[in-house]
Amino acid sequence: MANAFSLRTFWVHFATALLAALLLFTGMAQTVFAADKRIAVIGSSRIYDNVTSARNAAIAEGLLSAVESAALEMIPRQHLKSDFETISAELYDHRRDFTQSYQVLKEVDTGTYYRVLIRTTVSTDKIQSLLKDLGITMAAEALPKTLFLIAEKHAGDLSRHYWWHSERSALAQNAAIKPIKQVFWKKGFPVIDHRRLPQNEILSELELSADLTAAEAVTLGQRAEADVVVFGNATATETRNKRGENIKTFRGSISLTAVATQTESIIATAEQTETSASRRIRDGSRQALSNAGYRIGNVLAEKISTAWQQQAQSGGRLEIEVKGEGDILPELVRFRKTLRHIQGVTALQTEERRQNKAILSIKYEGSPRGLADKILLTQFEGFGVNIYETTESRIGIELLSDPSITESEID
Repeated sequence: MANAFSLRTFWVHFATALLAALLLFTGMAQTVFAADKRIAVIGSSRIYDNVTSARNAAIAEGLLSAVESAALEMIPRQHLKSDFETISAELYDHRRDFTQSYQVLKEVDTGTYYRVLIRTTVSTDKIQSLLKDLGITMAAEALPKTLFLIAEKHAGDLSRHYWWHSERSALAQNAAIKPIKQVFWKKGFPVIDHRRLPQNEILSELELSADLTAAEAVTLGQRAEADVVVFGNATATETRNKRGENIKTFRGSISLTAVATQTESIIATAEQTETSASRRIRDGSRQALSNAGYRIGNVLAEKISTAWQQQAQSGGRLEIEVKGEGDILPELVRFRKTLRHIQGVTALQTEERRQNKAILSIKYEGSPRGLADKILLTQFEGFGVNIYETTESRIGIELLSDPSITESEID
């Protein structure tokens, strides 16, 4: 009897441990494959001689549609027209490389057409790598430098942790902010690392709590030379629900606001809640906040990118045509970076880029003639400029390469 009881106890503990391991593995899998995207799409093909062939063709069309749908969210607007032929060809040739699996949810044979509803998993990381290989990424200069101010609290914590506290805790949490920053980095945002800021100067004469006002967040953002500051709270709590005897469930909630530091106006808000399960409070809290962080990061990055482009396109726009001999990309990159720091330039966006020519759209507080004069007085690294045209809405600039600069020095 005692042996039977011991054996039953053993299997109970074994089953509990197995369930915990499976839940932990599931949580790890969600973290590892967080860059994958599940998409439901419809594929269609005309039926000619063979229904099976039509079905396969419909599935292939659906997979391509899913890849294109994911890619369209990642391709900067200015590249859609100029590089459409290249982008569409590459996506078509590699469509099966970007989809990991698919499931046919529904299929219909109309007699003339065969249609399928499929759900597939698309690797956004692989698409991003392809776009980078093609040189199709939104330049960091066209996106705002972003500073994050997120106070984080885990289940069981007595208070929130945040880096801008005058007595910063060495145990400051980062479960939420880490995936958010990763999303912004992948999308091309210049992200400010608060650890490299002169924090004594940044926080000088400020008495700030975890609950920042928009004005306080803007002050920190301006001192850190950020274009946009994202502030808010990330909180993990334990729920009443349980999975088995020892598995607890947790809810991670994040609420964020993005403010443009120059105009001090709110340009985006987002909220996200995700859940997780774990035997340990620490692990469950971090997983729930990490899941929510990844999702809200994607939503917020898209909103900020859209708002930034709309802001750049509204009023006071000035077009700058930059041309030169051969491939001007190395000089163009340095020219754009220098141009951003000229006083009065408040926004810059690349509208078109070819090997020997580029069109920049900027917002400048002043006259085109005044900007042209400032450009002429600016010392550029490795090249000079010739301004051959200045009108009320346009400046034409020719980049003059310095023959003493070698290709290795440019690299």
